[in-house]
Amino acid sequence: MQKGTTHSEETRQKMRLAKLGKKRWPHTQETKRKMSLAQKGRPRRSGWHHSDESKQKIRQALAGRPSGRIPWNKGRTGVYSRAVRRRMSRSAKGKRLSDSTRRKISEGLSGPKSPRWRGGITEENHKIRTSLQYRLWRDAVFARDGYQCVIGGKAHGSDLEADHIKPFARFPELRLEVSNGRTLCKTCHRKTDTWGKKSAA
Repeated sequence: MQKGTTHSEETRQKMRLAKLGKKRWPHTQETKRKMSLAQKGRPRRSGWHHSDESKQKIRQALAGRPSGRIPWNKGRTGVYSRAVRRRMSRSAKGKRLSDSTRRKISEGLSGPKSPRWRGGITEENHKIRTSLQYRLWRDAVFARDGYQCVIGGKAHGSDLEADHIKPFARFPELRLEVSNGRTLCKTCHRKTDTWGKKSAA
């Protein structure tokens, strides 16, 4: 029967006749006796009540806990202790994925394989600037220049940007060439002739 439809009067009459004389819960006498015995000795109040043995176990589990409550993850599998999490954190420090691994992950999550894919509506410019290849180019430029501004050196701080010597918009074939990049601080980058819309002029 589909949602929203109703039975005809004739069908309802048949259903009424079929239920006549039937009990809602047709337990046998044997089942009723077992249920009665199971309930004997329990307090006649609504709600669930623990046995004395269960209460004792709960008291032991809560003993010594400042909050007086059992933690939400007690007994769950796959939940690491604090000590194990600390060891895992220490072992991962300073480690970086290789470029080939990063490339594989990027390829596996780009384009139609991405969970956020909406049919290729992203602009080409944005695609390139957020790609792994572009990030690797940026890292290579920074590493070559010693992670400091090529104009002001360490004195210009660590707010660094990778600048294209020949503009990104006008020279698409040089966008990922390391030789076409240089490391600049944000202030020096804004003073260049190729920053922002100046390069399009």
